[in-house]
Amino acid sequence: MPANTSAGDSAPVVLDQYISPTDTLLVVELFGNTSSSPSYTVKYSPDDPYATYATSYAANANWYSVTGLTTLATDTSATLVFPARAVKLTTVNPGTGGTQTPQLAVIQAGVR
Repeated sequence: MPANTSAGDSAPVVLDQYISPTDTLLVVELFGNTSSSPSYTVKYSPDDPYATYATSYAANANWYSVTGLTTLATDTSATLVFPARAVKLTTVNPGTGGTQTPQLAVIQAGVR
């Protein structure tokens, strides 16, 4: 599970765009985070994670916010029902009172 204990981006989680169905469950949990107004956004990219980028895929790919997982401060989930190449967690404020929080769990459906 990618986790952010400070502001910034987690490492991208590369998805398998070829499995069917393409549904991907995204769950963010705060694990005891109780104060300091935690805030995070989950993003996805349609760009190839194996292409050559000037500095890094995480920094230079095009990233779009996942509907329902934007600027949140609570445990929540959403599902991508379209193929994406990768997802990442962007933490604006990790809050206090928890450990390794927030955390993003990614569960991809389908059989390849």
